[in-house]
Amino acid sequence: MLMWVPVVLMVLLAAWVVFCVIRRNSLSLRTKILSLGLVIGLGSTLAVGFMAIRTSTTAFEGLQRSSLSAIRDGRKSQIQDYFV
Repeated sequence: MLMWVPVVLMVLLAAWVVFCVIRRNSLSLRTKILSLGLVIGLGSTLAVGFMAIRTSTTAFEGLQRSSLSAIRDGRKSQIQDYFV
């Protein structure tokens, strides 16, 4: 659940920036559209990248945990066989 909080904050920040850029009357329509496209593109790229990093980190931690558990169980059986 907490994984989505930074993504939501990035989207809100991007929406605020777009709103501020569009409100300015001194900018041409071309500049406003380019700014909007840039903010949307960067925002979505950052959001997807953040979610990918979080997902891969979780998967990697699970893989490492299972690998360490397998090593622990192997060493445990070796020690038990030695004393039996």
